[in-house]
Amino acid sequence: MNQLKLDKNEFNNLFGLTKDQQSAVRSLERAFKKCYDAGIFIHNEYGILMPFNGKYVADITDIPDDPIIDSEYGNHIKSRYNLCSWADDPHFIHLTPKGQKEYKMYLNPNANLL
Repeated sequence: MNQLKLDKNEFNNLFGLTKDQQSAVRSLERAFKKCYDAGIFIHNEYGILMPFNGKYVADITDIPDDPIIDSEYGNHIKSRYNLCSWADDPHFIHLTPKGQKEYKMYLNPNANLL
Protein backbone atom coordinates (compact mmCIF):
# COMPACT_ATOMS: atom_id res chain seq x y z
CA MET A 1 0.00 0.00 0.00
CA ASN A 2 1.39 3.41 -0.97
CA GLN A 3 0.38 5.72 1.87
CA LEU A 4 0.32 9.39 0.84
CA LYS A 5 2.93 11.50 2.59
CA LEU A 6 0.54 14.37 3.28
CA ASP A 7 -1.09 15.77 6.36
CA LYS A 8 -4.74 16.81 6.26
CA ASN A 9 -3.98 20.46 5.40
CA GLU A 10 -1.62 19.48 2.59
CA PHE A 11 -4.21 17.05 1.24
CA ASN A 12 -6.93 19.73 1.25
CA ASN A 13 -4.62 22.31 -0.33
CA LEU A 14 -3.76 19.87 -3.12
CA PHE A 15 -7.07 18.09 -3.67
CA GLY A 16 -9.60 20.40 -1.98
CA LEU A 17 -12.92 21.47 -3.42
CA THR A 18 -13.22 24.35 -5.88
CA LYS A 19 -15.33 27.40 -4.96
CA ASP A 20 -18.22 26.03 -7.07
CA GLN A 21 -17.96 22.63 -5.35
CA GLN A 22 -17.88 24.28 -1.92
CA SER A 23 -21.01 26.22 -2.87
CA ALA A 24 -22.75 22.99 -3.97
CA VAL A 25 -21.85 21.33 -0.66
CA ARG A 26 -23.22 24.32 1.27
CA SER A 27 -26.45 23.99 -0.74
CA LEU A 28 -26.62 20.31 0.20
CA GLU A 29 -26.02 21.18 3.87
CA ARG A 30 -28.80 23.79 3.71
CA ALA A 31 -31.11 21.20 2.13
CA PHE A 32 -30.37 18.74 4.95
CA LYS A 33 -31.02 21.50 7.51
CA LYS A 34 -34.29 22.36 5.77
CA CYS A 35 -35.33 18.69 5.93
CA TYR A 36 -34.36 18.53 9.61
CA ASP A 37 -36.26 21.74 10.41
CA ALA A 38 -39.31 20.36 8.55
CA GLY A 39 -39.28 17.28 10.78
CA ILE A 40 -38.05 14.83 8.17
CA PHE A 41 -36.24 11.76 9.48
CA ILE A 42 -33.66 10.61 6.90
CA HIS A 43 -32.50 7.00 7.07
CA ASN A 44 -29.48 5.64 5.18
CA GLU A 45 -30.08 2.01 4.27
CA TYR A 46 -27.14 0.53 2.41
CA GLY A 47 -26.48 3.81 0.67
CA ILE A 48 -30.09 4.60 -0.19
CA LEU A 49 -31.39 7.71 1.58
CA MET A 50 -35.00 7.34 2.64
CA PRO A 51 -37.10 10.21 4.05
CA PHE A 52 -39.77 9.55 6.69
CA ASN A 53 -42.15 11.85 8.51
CA GLY A 54 -40.31 12.49 11.78
CA LYS A 55 -43.63 13.09 13.51
CA TYR A 56 -44.30 9.37 13.23
CA VAL A 57 -40.88 7.72 12.78
CA ALA A 58 -38.41 8.17 15.65
CA ASP A 59 -35.65 5.76 14.62
CA ILE A 60 -34.83 2.74 12.48
CA THR A 61 -32.74 0.00 14.09
CA ASP A 62 -31.88 -3.65 13.61
CA ILE A 63 -33.90 -4.56 16.74
CA PRO A 64 -37.34 -5.97 16.00
CA ASP A 65 -39.97 -4.41 18.22
CA ASP A 66 -43.71 -3.83 18.10
CA PRO A 67 -45.01 -2.80 15.70
CA ILE A 68 -42.60 -4.26 13.17
CA ILE A 69 -42.60 -2.33 9.91
CA ASP A 70 -40.09 -3.09 7.17
CA SER A 71 -38.06 0.00 6.31
CA GLU A 72 -38.42 -0.75 2.60
CA TYR A 73 -41.78 1.03 2.78
CA GLY A 74 -39.91 4.33 2.70
CA ASN A 75 -39.47 6.44 -0.41
CA HIS A 76 -36.03 6.75 -1.94
CA ILE A 77 -34.26 10.08 -2.40
CA LYS A 78 -33.06 10.17 -5.99
CA SER A 79 -29.28 10.40 -6.19
CA ARG A 80 -26.54 9.36 -8.57
CA TYR A 81 -24.18 8.80 -5.66
CA ASN A 82 -23.21 5.54 -4.03
CA LEU A 83 -23.79 6.56 -0.43
CA CYS A 84 -23.06 3.11 0.95
CA SER A 85 -21.01 3.17 4.11
CA TRP A 86 -19.38 0.61 6.32
CA ALA A 87 -17.90 0.53 9.80
CA ASP A 88 -14.99 -1.12 11.59
CA ASP A 89 -12.78 -1.15 8.51
CA PRO A 90 -10.19 1.35 7.30
CA HIS A 91 -11.32 3.75 4.59
CA PHE A 92 -8.95 4.74 1.79
CA ILE A 93 -9.14 7.53 -0.78
CA HIS A 94 -8.20 6.42 -4.30
CA LEU A 95 -6.91 9.11 -6.65
CA THR A 96 -7.85 9.55 -10.28
CA PRO A 97 -4.99 9.51 -12.81
CA LYS A 98 -5.05 13.35 -12.69
CA GLY A 99 -4.90 13.25 -8.88
CA GLN A 100 -1.95 10.85 -9.01
CA LYS A 101 -0.14 13.18 -11.41
CA GLU A 102 -0.78 16.19 -9.14
CA TYR A 103 0.51 14.24 -6.16
CA LYS A 104 3.72 13.26 -8.00
CA MET A 105 4.24 16.92 -9.01
CA TYR A 106 3.69 17.94 -5.37
CA LEU A 107 6.34 15.48 -4.19
CA ASN A 108 8.83 16.50 -6.85
CA PRO A 109 7.92 19.95 -8.24
CA ASN A 110 11.10 20.14 -10.34
CA ALA A 111 10.40 16.86 -12.18
CA ASN A 112 8.58 18.63 -15.02
CA LEU A 113 11.64 20.82 -15.63
CA LEU A 114 13.77 17.83 -16.69
